Amino acid sequence: LNGQSPPASGNDTKPHKPCLCGDNHRFRDCSYLFTWNRLKDWKPDAQKDKKVKDKLQKNWKLRATMEKIEKQEKQEKQRNSDTVTPPQEPINIGSPSEMTPRTLFTAIWILDPGADIHVCNNDADFRTTKPAVPDEDVLIAGSSQIQIKAWGDVTIKVDTPTGPQAMDLHNVALVRSFFTNVVALSKAIQNNIHFDSGRNVLYDGKSGATHFHKVLSHPSKQAIDHLPAKTQGIVLTNRERAPAMNECSVCTETKLHQTVSQSTDREFPAGKPFERIAIDIIELSYEVYNGH
Repeated sequence: LNGQSPPASGNDTKPHKPCLCGDNHRFRDCSYLFTWNRLKDWKPDAQKDKKVKDKLQKNWKLRATMEKIEKQEKQEKQRNSDTVTPPQEPINIGSPSEMTPRTLFTAIWILDPGADIHVCNNDADFRTTKPAVPDEDVLIAGSSQIQIKAWGDVTIKVDTPTGPQAMDLHNVALVRSFFTNVVALSKAIQNNIHFDSGRNVLYDGKSGATHFHKVLSHPSKQAIDHLPAKTQGIVLTNRERAPAMNECSVCTETKLHQTVSQSTDREFPAGKPFERIAIDIIELSYEVYNGH
């Protein structure tokens, strides 16, 4: 109207949001995220590559978006070709042992309270392995049974109350087709490793007798001595005994029936013997049995 051209559509004028790598293009067109965008002589920038990996590891929504784009790309290629599309090269989101085919979720370790064995899907994560027994060593997940390829030891990093630490997992099942890596909480509890959901950390449940004397409302020494045998998950780390009542100030103060004042201060101190003694003589009008 009035000689003016109609405004362009929103899709033509609205700029793309910056990609994870910092460049101004769509996620789908990023060479750091998807291998199909990489030219033959393409070389990644180390700083951008690290920036992308850090963002992917911290944000599960971004990983879900990537999976959705990969699925759409695969469907598009299947529609445009009569041949089967070969799988893409793995995307490196961490150390070489964390490289995974297709999905980023396969590189993650999750804590599963319902699992009874540790499971790993990457051969490179194992320090030692031994072959599994065919047709006998199987993993049951829902209604499916999956053959376990091997057993071995894996070291992972976990968050603890004192910071990140290495955790050794033994008798870990190698199942290459499993969707993710699993730490069985029940196995950890058997080794006195517990999960604090409030702080999202694993911690060692071993403590001394003095610690349990305080957190359990100051019970007697005999009660503390019976804890390892009468409870589950409590292990006394050393041979120290629980404090007796006269060794614990809280027990001494709270269990006294009568507190005797040890103060010697007087408002008006006596100047000579018997000065502060008072005698109260009361005359009674009652006659007792002997007439007095």
